[in-house]
Amino acid sequence: MDENPVADNVNDFQLRYVGPRFEGTRLPVDVLGDLPAFRDLIVAFVKKGWYARHTDKVRLPKGFDQSLTFDLVRLTNGSAVPNLNWNRSRAQACLPGVLGQLDDLMASSFNQFIRLVDSAEDESVAYALTSQQIRALNKLGSGLRDDERIEFLNTTGARGEVVYLNNERRKRLITRIKGTYETRVEGIGILVQAKIAPKSTHGNIVISTEKYGDLDVPRERSAVTDEFGPYLGSEIQYDLQIEVDHNDVVRNVVDVHDIGVIDLEHSAELMRCRDRIKQLGELSAGWNDGEGVQISQVAQENALRLLAKRSGGCHLFKIFPTDEGGISFELESSGWDYTVEFMSDGKIEMFGIELDGEGTLDPVKYTEVDQNFLADFDKRIGAQ
Repeated sequence: MDENPVADNVNDFQLRYVGPRFEGTRLPVDVLGDLPAFRDLIVAFVKKGWYARHTDKVRLPKGFDQSLTFDLVRLTNGSAVPNLNWNRSRAQACLPGVLGQLDDLMASSFNQFIRLVDSAEDESVAYALTSQQIRALNKLGSGLRDDERIEFLNTTGARGEVVYLNNERRKRLITRIKGTYETRVEGIGILVQAKIAPKSTHGNIVISTEKYGDLDVPRERSAVTDEFGPYLGSEIQYDLQIEVDHNDVVRNVVDVHDIGVIDLEHSAELMRCRDRIKQLGELSAGWNDGEGVQISQVAQENALRLLAKRSGGCHLFKIFPTDEGGISFELESSGWDYTVEFMSDGKIEMFGIELDGEGTLDPVKYTEVDQNFLADFDKRIGAQ
């Protein structure tokens, strides 16, 4: 691996999140875990560097961890750019007399990390990382989607461009080091099994999915018997952290962000809506008398995400393609006619008019199907 430094005297770190979700200086909560993961990863490099320079030591100096704290000092406009600052004054207070060594180690550790990320596509590069480094690397970027990346500003890679991390680079890096990597997935599957080991306080449910095969999800015993056991064959909405190998085969369910049975009375309407979105996705360019852009993948994904999150409203949805490659949901609720438009670039708009009055809801823009959008949707549409 090239040993030429990419940065010197690093105290500030800028992580630029690129993708439709991050425009307008928005940082979704499901990627906030990247910030402590980034800190932990850099600190793991610093610790390894310390031991390499002090081969006679078997323990770190007292207060070492406390001296390596990062603060979020600002969020730069544009695509969300968290600015992290290594608190040098705290380091000086915790480890007086060694700040110069820590300065050097911090810079060299960040450079090593950048070279690691930049070499993700070079199969000839071998890695020797500690377990702490691997754990932190597995967490960093695990919430990214396929059209998103993290750019590490003020760095330059071997190709002369800013060094970045995306899903493909994460997969290449971590599977070459560890054999598997973690990622976050969500969707709808079928509950095919609910099982409990004898005398165990926990059990598992098995969800059959089209994309990931069977997912074996750990749950508490009471949840397996009461919440899932009676509903075998039902559809399940899931949001999971999974461990995947280099062939994209799921090895393990690491964490459960959200999971629940979809009410049977809503199942037929949910299937109707999903089939409709699939049909729209198969339209060719020019589908509208020579006009009409092919429906984008991100528009389909966002539409399906709303179905999964609010399956109880499927009976309200009338679903249409837009000429610009998006998908439009039209629905009536509480005397209003609403439109939710999933645009081809991943953005979302909601607007409406009062049916028997003069009220209007001017277009409100969102970057994803997140808690902000769902809260506004529920406020307007209700719990239907």
